[in-house]
Amino acid sequence: PAMSAPPELSDEEQKRRFRIELEFVQCLANPWYLNYLAQQQYFQDPAFINYLKYLQYWKSPQYAKYIVYPHALHFLDLLQHPQFREHVITAERTQDIHKTQYYHWMYYRKPTTESLGEQQFPLVERAALDNNNEMRLEPNEFSSNGNDDNNQIAMQS
Repeated sequence: PAMSAPPELSDEEQKRRFRIELEFVQCLANPWYLNYLAQQQYFQDPAFINYLKYLQYWKSPQYAKYIVYPHALHFLDLLQHPQFREHVITAERTQDIHKTQYYHWMYYRKPTTESLGEQQFPLVERAALDNNNEMRLEPNEFSSNGNDDNNQIAMQS
């Protein structure tokens, strides 16, 4: 049988859906919530993975302006990768991600041209955890060499 189009939502239903999806996306900024989702095996459910893909629309400027925690969008990107979804299942790795996030919030500041004069400094764009849970700088893309033992999970804002 042919699939029918979903029913039209009323304005009130659309607003409610917007609020629910916004709240859920912002919850993704919490590494411990990601750990909970992994522990409850949500990341094993293809329908949930499709929902995470659907939520990518929040990255467009017309929606992103409502996001209070920008890390939520970064984690939404990382959740598109099976390696990251596997990475957050352990408390130790989640703690490392949480620490990296904390230190990023604590110390990362964009220098202004006013405070620097004409001098410009490169900004750290990403800190990553290697297999020894040591922080190091990473390139701008989520990458894996295909070997699960050497997967590199990266953080960026």
